[in-house]
Amino acid sequence: MDTKKGLSLYSDELDIYIPMLRSYAKYTPGTLEKLRPVSAENLSDYVITVHGLKGSSAGIGAEAVRAQAMELENISRAGDFQGVLSRNGKLIADTEAIVGNIKAWIRDYDSKNAKPRLKAPDRELLAKLKTCCENYNMNGIDAAIKELNKNDYEEGGDLVAWLKEKIEISEIDEAAARLADY
Repeated sequence: MDTKKGLSLYSDELDIYIPMLRSYAKYTPGTLEKLRPVSAENLSDYVITVHGLKGSSAGIGAEAVRAQAMELENISRAGDFQGVLSRNGKLIADTEAIVGNIKAWIRDYDSKNAKPRLKAPDRELLAKLKTCCENYNMNGIDAAIKELNKNDYEEGGDLVAWLKEKIEISEIDEAAARLADY
């Protein structure tokens, strides 16, 4: 993995890159499960899934996996089922190794960079985030999420994680609706 390249994609902002690594480590195993049962019948679905892996891998600097996924995308688009079968296991194994390394790195990083622990997220900050979501103010959303992420919470940590996830996948309206309760 070329972490220097991955970090450069986010202007060397570790606060942006680390969440991308966390997301990759969280969601990539599910992607790999979709790649395992490849068959001649589901080759068109395989193309879509391997294309997604290619993009997410490029987004963190996992160049070897990106290159393998690109090769498999091209082979599967061409309908070469045997070519996919002969390379798919290596792609999965290499990606699993990267996911494992990312998870280990994150555990180590988190143990050395513990966040302050608060009782709950600040209600005024949640209200500000709601307003930013309703107005699609992405700079305000990013600033509020960054502020919320500076702490761990005794209560409401699941809300912060959920909001962050929804915002990462551009489900801004859903985030705003959930914040209406706060």
